[in-house]
Amino acid sequence: MTHAMLFTGDCISGAQAAEWGLAVEAPQPADLDERTERLVERIAAMPINQLIMAKLACNAALSNSGVATSQMISTVFDGIARHTPEGHAFVADAAQHGFRDAVRHRDEPFGDAGRRTSGV
Repeated sequence: MTHAMLFTGDCISGAQAAEWGLAVEAPQPADLDERTERLVERIAAMPINQLIMAKLACNAALSNSGVATSQMISTVFDGIARHTPEGHAFVADAAQHGFRDAVRHRDEPFGDAGRRTSGV
């Protein structure tokens, strides 16, 4: 489903992201600061050498999976997209109506303007 999200720009809720393994958890907004502090405290309690090794292992896995190449290609494609008729039209809309309205104008035809989720 994540590929469909890339192609459509659909959003999901924090709870859905946690269910799919894309987020650690999805606490209620009132609990977010407390949950974040608890997680940071747990990470800070780990020996620094263990954190360094874990980070290097994660970086190696990402490197081997081609993440750097994907980032580079995405940057190039973003630059290209900015110079298409659609990219120029978005910039003109943002200049005339403001960025938020330009995003709303862009997203409304898909029924997902704003911070709503798609219900995916």
